[in-house]
Amino acid sequence: MSAAALLSILCAVHFFGMWVLFVSRANNPLRAAVTSLWKIDAPELFEYVGALVATRIWIDHHWWRAVTVAFVHGSWLHAVLNLMALFVLGRAAELALGRVRMLIVFFASSVVGCLASVAVVEAPILVGASAGIFGLGGCVAVLRRFASLSVQRSISWVRARRLAVGLVGWIAIGFIFPLLDWMPLLAQAGHIGGLVIGTVLGAFYAQGHVQRARRYTLLLIVVMVGVCTAAAAVRPSWSPRYHLYMGYGWLDRARPAHALRSFEAALALDPGDSALKNTVAYQRVTNGHGLDRAELLAREIVSLSPKDPNFLDTLGWIRCKQGYPKEGEIFLRRAAATVGAAEIREIAEHQRKCRLAN
Repeated sequence: MSAAALLSILCAVHFFGMWVLFVSRANNPLRAAVTSLWKIDAPELFEYVGALVATRIWIDHHWWRAVTVAFVHGSWLHAVLNLMALFVLGRAAELALGRVRMLIVFFASSVVGCLASVAVVEAPILVGASAGIFGLGGCVAVLRRFASLSVQRSISWVRARRLAVGLVGWIAIGFIFPLLDWMPLLAQAGHIGGLVIGTVLGAFYAQGHVQRARRYTLLLIVVMVGVCTAAAAVRPSWSPRYHLYMGYGWLDRARPAHALRSFEAALALDPGDSALKNTVAYQRVTNGHGLDRAELLAREIVSLSPKDPNFLDTLGWIRCKQGYPKEGEIFLRRAAATVGAAEIREIAEHQRKCRLAN
């Protein structure tokens, strides 16, 4: 069995096992099975089966997730498309390079691509083999165009220009479609990072043994890109999203003081973000200190968005905690009036506690 086929089968088995867990744990298994065709909404399950959770890298140093993420997929559609591409491109790379080199290209591209996505803080959780697949695509395109004639003949069915256009086109789609709400956000830094690593490795393998200086230069580029990407992924503190995700990560670990510091750092980098202001205000009232600053932030965002139920709830809860339950109830009632009954459990709880304080 080829390595490409084995790798595809391992990804398929992993996905099917995760899917069985997802459906068996769902309140409505039939509905879960149907929606899993295009989306599996189960972040805790993804984390359990090896997805790359950003805070697990930053806080818990789970660097092994940069490898296991390639086996995790977010839906049947995601898995089928990726595994088809993995088998076809992996088989081509294997015919041209051999089993070991194909695996090197795939995993190097996948790891560096995923770490690039972490470095630019694209999302709190990453899944999929796309970075490795883009790496294989870039490698095969270069080999088909620039490798020795014997290598080119082994993959003569590959059209290098068509493959290159397809890779670039898919990256372009990944930028455009999310803007139009036609698909969810894609980890584009991961795709580009994987493509760069795979393309350079393809050029490295295409050079032949006679051009050692050029080969060593290309290998040095791969190593330097990998090292720099990993270093940037350790603590991308320039990004407000890094501090925001860290804040929620600390909350998951029952460290509210650490969470508040992270939320405040995010707000310092993006002071105009109303959602961040609400997060800081709500965390302050939850922690029970700094209520004056919390009130100031909450009033500011309510004045800008007077019908937002989250902002109204935060301000109402702050006023209750400050000892003004009547005013707090006014804001809480306004919050409850703007959302459906299924969404107001937390608001109703705040109202109940506010009445008890009255």
